[in-house]
Amino acid sequence: MQHVIKVQAAGRAGAVSPNGFVAVVRSAFSTRTGELSRGRIILASYFVLFQLLDLVITQVGLSLGIVEANGLASGILGAAGRPGMALFKLAITAIVLLLLVRLSVSFRRIWAAVWIADVLMTMVFAFNMLNIWLFVVA
Repeated sequence: MQHVIKVQAAGRAGAVSPNGFVAVVRSAFSTRTGELSRGRIILASYFVLFQLLDLVITQVGLSLGIVEANGLASGILGAAGRPGMALFKLAITAIVLLLLVRLSVSFRRIWAAVWIADVLMTMVFAFNMLNIWLFVVA
């Protein structure tokens, strides 16, 4: 017996199975080149979400006195301050999204790279949260 969870999304009720995430990722890779499936939109949304979370966590870490580990962002931080670094991170996110849309027309496998980037950004976010927690506790 398969369990089904009822969710309210976009004003209409739908059903999501517990293995729905696998179906979303599978649809991201099986859709024809150039199409934006639900899975591709979710992968791109996770990318943007984790970029924004990285920006927020970086600002929190900097306010606690933790040093920026990214050499390029650290250089921009030294030259332009926190607003400049935030603008840099947002600009990089926008550029990557634009490239993603343009490249997805020709290269279907680009979504595998987005999935890998999402996994890596999840790990970066967890590492940053651990650093902040250890800094505050210590």
